[in-house]
Amino acid sequence: LIPIAGMAGAAIDMSRAVAVKTQLQNALDAAVLAGSQHTATGRDVFATSMFTAQKPSLEGSVGSPAFALNTDGTYSGSASATVTNKIMSIVGIASTPVHVTSKAAAVVYDESCILTYGTGMNVGDDAMTFNGGSNLDLTGCTLQSNKSMVCNGHTGNADMSLAVGTSSKCLNPVSSAPAIPDIYESIASNLTKECGTTSFNNLSWTSSSKPASNKMVTLVKDDRTEYHVCGNLTLSGSGTMTGTSISKDTVIVVENGALTIAKDADITATRATFVLSGNVTSASHTIDFPQGNGQAAALRITPSKASTDPWRGIAMYQDPALTTNVDMTWGPGSSVYVDGIMYFPKASLTMSGAGNSNSSLCTKLAVNKLTTNGSFNFSQTDSGCTDINMRQYESPPRLIN
Repeated sequence: LIPIAGMAGAAIDMSRAVAVKTQLQNALDAAVLAGSQHTATGRDVFATSMFTAQKPSLEGSVGSPAFALNTDGTYSGSASATVTNKIMSIVGIASTPVHVTSKAAAVVYDESCILTYGTGMNVGDDAMTFNGGSNLDLTGCTLQSNKSMVCNGHTGNADMSLAVGTSSKCLNPVSSAPAIPDIYESIASNLTKECGTTSFNNLSWTSSSKPASNKMVTLVKDDRTEYHVCGNLTLSGSGTMTGTSISKDTVIVVENGALTIAKDADITATRATFVLSGNVTSASHTIDFPQGNGQAAALRITPSKASTDPWRGIAMYQDPALTTNVDMTWGPGSSVYVDGIMYFPKASLTMSGAGNSNSSLCTKLAVNKLTTNGSFNFSQTDSGCTDINMRQYESPPRLIN
């Protein structure tokens, strides 16, 4: 009976130690999650306070927790306690030690004005390149490459230059940064294809004239009007193509063709989204500006913004299902004044012209690969992004072990 009683007593004390360890683990998990979201100043003090508020009440003692910010950006902690034994103390084992560890990844905010995905590239490849001729002014935002980036003769002028691989010669470089997932790809689920394989050439849209009704499908919805243009579309002339009295959004879907901004055009599109899509693999699915000296054109966009519109905050959108005939070169005469997101997830884009934010001061270029030679004035403000309902990635804090 004595050995049986001893084993039963040991089991009771062990179960108490396991319960305390569980409570201790919960307290430490809460502490590192809280600390990972706190600023550098006072982070450990804040985490310790959280731990103290939640630590278990023991018949023993809990040591002071230890915390550390790791080189990979995670925040970790450890804690120990001594649990007083009630039964095993009779045989000289007065207490049972317990020890726990925890690690958390902080919230990741994407506040980039330019994001490159680098799909199909190695992590050491440069998905973002700024050449010496580029003149950049990036206010209130960062640069983010999901591969590497390089600034050749120009620093990028960003608050931070983050790269999953290497950030080379750019202002405020951060290498080995977390990757930013593509949160805009799923928006394509709202895209319907109305043209089939039909593709007309030389369709034109001016401030006073749309393509003929037999060459375009119009869908009227509560929060927007969608125009599905079947084939290559050219924007020409000057003026506001979406009208002056605007009560809801306009979505222009160019199916089975390219969108071309004509020479000397100066087009304004208010509360508008341009979408490139289609079923014809041989067609070009690009946005084209005139090329060469003296070839100038301007496109000014404020994006769709209705809170119920899935295209809210989107200025230009290239269907992620398109993988061929999507690369673009915007020449020195192209001027792009855009608020909202320009989304080209499978394209390589070379920009030699001028890119600027519009009135709301909230611009984001999300592209697979970017080379810049021109001048850019991309900005983001909280009020500007809120006004156009533009979405950016934000991860919750999470435990990682």
